[in-house]
Amino acid sequence: MDAWQSFEFYLPSSMPKAAVVDELRERVLTVAADRGDFVRDFRVNRLQRLDTGWNRWTVGYLPGPARIGRFQREMTEMRTGTA
Repeated sequence: MDAWQSFEFYLPSSMPKAAVVDELRERVLTVAADRGDFVRDFRVNRLQRLDTGWNRWTVGYLPGPARIGRFQREMTEMRTGTA
């Protein structure tokens, strides 16, 4: 059975949605690469708006086998509702 790897990232609440998607995607890919994992799937679990001008994003990835290319930007945007 595969287990999702979850993380929390803090981003400025003023950041545009498209930039949030790009930033979260890059951070997940970086964490996975640092762990020696390949990313089979990616998801945004939760957004918590904080009063301090920051948002806490809970995101995760499902490790998978090596493959050619990285997961598609369009899939990421679809799942986060920014497409």
